[in-house]
Amino acid sequence: MWKIYILVGMLCLTSCSKYPEVKECVQKYLEEMANHDSISINDNLLIKPGDSPKTMNDYKCYNYSDYKITNIISRGDSLFKVAVELISPKREIALLVEKDTIKNENSYSVIDSWC
Repeated sequence: MWKIYILVGMLCLTSCSKYPEVKECVQKYLEEMANHDSISINDNLLIKPGDSPKTMNDYKCYNYSDYKITNIISRGDSLFKVAVELISPKREIALLVEKDTIKNENSYSVIDSWC
């Protein structure tokens, strides 16, 4: 059984280190989230138009500076699903990251998120 845990851990480490540009994009996104004093609907993908005030307050209470990227899954050449574990309070979120294929530079952006 312990061999399975080691294998899963190694897969996660290799997938997270395989896409450094995606990881950097997620880090910048979470740093921006951590630096907001107040979160508005337009500034934040985790809060979407139509969310209730309770949902908005729930997202404000998370510590976005304390996190761990647990997995990055490629969904083709330009789309990546990133699993992130927020440490305090403990919560898992997923981010959808897209590479800008129109420009010839390595530009990535978070296009969607969910819990």
